[in-house]
Amino acid sequence: MLGFIAGGMALLWGLVGIVLLAGSDGGTGTWLGVVVGLPAGVALIVGGTRLLAGADRWFVVGGGAALGVAVLTQAVVSAATSYGSAFGQAFLVVLLLPVPVVAAVLAGLPAVGGWVEHVRGTTSPQVTPPPQAPSGW
Repeated sequence: MLGFIAGGMALLWGLVGIVLLAGSDGGTGTWLGVVVGLPAGVALIVGGTRLLAGADRWFVVGGGAALGVAVLTQAVVSAATSYGSAFGQAFLVVLLLPVPVVAAVLAGLPAVGGWVEHVRGTTSPQVTPPPQAPSGW
């Protein structure tokens, strides 16, 4: 579910970048939002769908990592070129960074990998027998 939210946010970030570029108000960081934001958003949504279907989890991990790096890179590029306000860049980082990073980290956990394998049917769930009481009791 978090992959869908992060993907929607990334698509929105990319679409805002397209609007800014169409109005000639975008800078170098805006190109990064379009070039990386749109594919990362699609990867997160496709990954969320594949994860819920039990196919794999790596689209969510890759899309979240790519989006996290892109947001940080855009903030650095925008700060270096003095494009936009410091508040706007901080807001972008606070708004866009946590959700895809958390989605990528959670999707990369071994528990999620075990769940995907269980849904696929490649491994059986491990059932531990109940402990036996000592014989002297």
